[in-house]
Amino acid sequence: MSALINDLMIYFDGLLYLFILLSPLFILIGIGIYIFFKAGMNGKKAFLWASVYTLLMMSIVGIGLLTLTPSIGWSSVQLIPFYSMYNELNDPITYIIPIRNLGLNILLFVPFGFFLAARYYLKSNQAIIRRTTIGGAITSTTVEILQFVLPINRVSNIDDVILNTLGTFLGATVCYIFIKLIYRFIKPETSENIAA
Repeated sequence: MSALINDLMIYFDGLLYLFILLSPLFILIGIGIYIFFKAGMNGKKAFLWASVYTLLMMSIVGIGLLTLTPSIGWSSVQLIPFYSMYNELNDPITYIIPIRNLGLNILLFVPFGFFLAARYYLKSNQAIIRRTTIGGAITSTTVEILQFVLPINRVSNIDDVILNTLGTFLGATVCYIFIKLIYRFIKPETSENIAA
């Protein structure tokens, strides 16, 4: 288990520091969003909207840092669905490769799915899981196209789109359940005021 943690720390090391360095910028943007929303709504509602938008923005920046930074290797395209997943699960060089490639592709988009679903819920609680999952598929497809077009030595892979979309779906589902549990414990008129 410690080898897995060490491999993950090496993989994310520089990006984690960059994300931490960007934190003050995220805070300033969040304050700006709060001030913008406060002009047209009460303080609690403005704080909720600002929090959701800021955390959604942070998840998008995290996705960009992890997927659109240059890599050592070569550029290629893999358009056969489930081909890479099958190869990695069937003949892994080491156990870390399937965990990193498959698991992290799912995990990367879970926060994005959660906060995008929350954003959709704040506007309208209609079909948030479906809308969020479609948004995740579009975002992931855009990332894969950029990985192909930009000179960053990345592999554009249809399996990444599938796994990222699954992660978005899981994040949206968790958000939906979370919202339903919260509203179960607060008064109905309070929940209507938050969503309105």
